[in-house]
Amino acid sequence: AKGKKDAWVVPDANRGKGVKWEFTYEKPADNWFEIAFDDSNWRKGRSGFGAPGTPGSKVRTPWHSSDIWLRRDFRFDTIPGKLTLKIHHDEDAEVYLNGKQIKTFKGHLQKYTEIDVTDECLDVLQTGRNTLAIHCKQTGGGQYIDAGLVVDQSTTPVPALAARYGREVLGEGKLAKYSKLHGELIKIQSTQLKLKTEYAMAVAEDARRKMWILRRGLPALKGEEVGPAFPTILDISAAHVPDDYAVGKASGKRRVLAEWVASGSNPMTARVMANRLWQHHFGRGIVRSSNNFGFIGAKPTHPDLLNWLANELVAGDWKLKRMHKLIMMSNTYRMSSSGGETALARDPNNDLMWRHEMRRLSAEEIRDSILNLTGQLNLKMGGPSIYTEVPKDVLATASRPGAAWGNSPVAERNRRSVYIYVKRSLHEPFLGAFDWADTDNTCDVRFVTTVPTQTLTLLNSKFLNDSAESLAKRLAKVVPGDAKAQVTRALRLATSRKPTGEEVDDGLELIHGLKAEAKLDDSEALQRFCLLVLNLNEFLYLD
Repeated sequence: AKGKKDAWVVPDANRGKGVKWEFTYEKPADNWFEIAFDDSNWRKGRSGFGAPGTPGSKVRTPWHSSDIWLRRDFRFDTIPGKLTLKIHHDEDAEVYLNGKQIKTFKGHLQKYTEIDVTDECLDVLQTGRNTLAIHCKQTGGGQYIDAGLVVDQSTTPVPALAARYGREVLGEGKLAKYSKLHGELIKIQSTQLKLKTEYAMAVAEDARRKMWILRRGLPALKGEEVGPAFPTILDISAAHVPDDYAVGKASGKRRVLAEWVASGSNPMTARVMANRLWQHHFGRGIVRSSNNFGFIGAKPTHPDLLNWLANELVAGDWKLKRMHKLIMMSNTYRMSSSGGETALARDPNNDLMWRHEMRRLSAEEIRDSILNLTGQLNLKMGGPSIYTEVPKDVLATASRPGAAWGNSPVAERNRRSVYIYVKRSLHEPFLGAFDWADTDNTCDVRFVTTVPTQTLTLLNSKFLNDSAESLAKRLAKVVPGDAKAQVTRALRLATSRKPTGEEVDDGLELIHGLKAEAKLDDSEALQRFCLLVLNLNEFLYLD
């Protein structure tokens, strides 16, 4: 470990105002402690559950029944080297992490105690979402339950973890195999490779040479000598090329141009980038003509804001993540898309940014959202481009149908759309239906259309029907045998909110109707309902 750094991932009641837990006084289903359990119908309360006056307690949420069940989600970016449970219980308590019971406590305490639970949790901890669940029971006297989790974020090397926990987690056989392979890896990493360098032409340099204005375009009629300079409409100063920029046959002029483009003193680059970032989040830029900042382009609706964003970009060392955060935390970004009649009449184009403009998801966002909703999205980073499944009828239009498109494994096909192979003569049909950019020309702003072929694609395409089947299987696994719970879960996943009773009833009515009239079985009817969910406007549009 490089150094100790403790952090609360689940603060207890003594930290600030406490944190919210989901809880219930009524006995839940048997799998209440699992990560996938749906606790959306549970109550919410801040940490510190009990009766005032219990020794050592800090009560924030009253608890007077005999039993209480609690759940709290938290996240890890990396697996910690050490995990400590801090708990105060009165009386008996059972503690679960990611579905595994890690501790059982009997009796009561009068103050908080700390327990190292690293060994008990190491085999179930995961990056991303984790769930801490607690059941506390009391029979008389005071009552109180509160818990927190503290991590030591020190970096523990994997070999050290293997040496410490390998026999328990892997067993003798797998530990021996790991040790052997790790030794081979160390040997390979220490080997100096002698590789033959391959060269490919990137540019042919011709060193520095003089240039003249050629009269009537004839090389023999040399006019005034011309030195390197920038477009005078942007910068009237001459371009100075230092002598040390000329390396080999390189003149150094391209380096000077690159430094000028990315210079903090060049306002155009920062303004264009800031405008593009704004367009990414709001659907249109402060300058609506994103490719044209000239006289025939659109004027900025908020010039001072654009200049301020450009200055922030340069001041922040051109870091884009900082700019995304700055924009997304602004009041403008967090506004609703709804508006009153008076405001709509005064500014129908929303030039003043008084509301957030509703927009449909882009083609790539729709595809990725569907894969994420169905639980199939592969978040693998990097690597070569991938090929989605393209219908044979589309491939038949290519000049060489058999060689027009590759074939990626199913898991690779489900990676994010940014990795899809782009071929100018053959567009991915699903993305093409939703206004995918034309790859033959630059595209500053995509046109957003609403045409019948989009609805037909969402209803009839193989990708959508396969996705509906995958979503139905996901629901059947998480909430088996309960149609109402399945409908509720599907709508909650698609809309990121708790569905209304009327919406759930409509979904159940559809499923029952499909079973009665179309003679579909439970799984087929659920699949048709899932296809409907993937077509919801609330899923496809941001408002």
